Amino acid sequence: QTAPALGQVLQGVWLGGMVVLALWMCYVNFSFLLRVKRGAVRVPTEQTAVPVYIAQKVHGPCLAGLLRPAIYLPSGCVRDAVVDRYVLMHELTHLAHGDSFWALVRGICLCIYWFNPLVWLAAVLSKRDCELACDEGALKRLGEEERIAYGSSLLDVVSHASAPANLMQTATAVSETKKQLK
Repeated sequence: QTAPALGQVLQGVWLGGMVVLALWMCYVNFSFLLRVKRGAVRVPTEQTAVPVYIAQKVHGPCLAGLLRPAIYLPSGCVRDAVVDRYVLMHELTHLAHGDSFWALVRGICLCIYWFNPLVWLAAVLSKRDCELACDEGALKRLGEEERIAYGSSLLDVVSHASAPANLMQTATAVSETKKQLK
């Protein structure tokens, strides 16, 4: 028997890495959704048609679900109506921008090009740009006069978040540290 050609070996390694990352991406997203939905309590709100839940297993506000999006808030992060308004505006801006879809596209690119460090860097930068665009869009909807209050409320929410969002996760969550957000 002849040994497999180098091209076949490399193709097998690439395909194996792609399958492993695709399975990891599925696991990350399904386990996140199951964890967050478990024990979540729906909060009545007139600000949005998107369902809003208080969830014990979420570290910071996030928009989760590609087909049926919902906003999940940790029980300790929202304390008053003003902060609640800003947090909801932020998550609704993610929804308007289609950021969950773009997170899925980022994850697929990472699965396909897992071997390329530039694609990983691009994914990190894309996630950061997504958050910056979301903040800019939310401020555009809120008005310039609310810039400081909006920023302060986001900083307050970030202080409660304890885990950065995973690059393979399609849910939108604040992934910056307090220092980066400032």
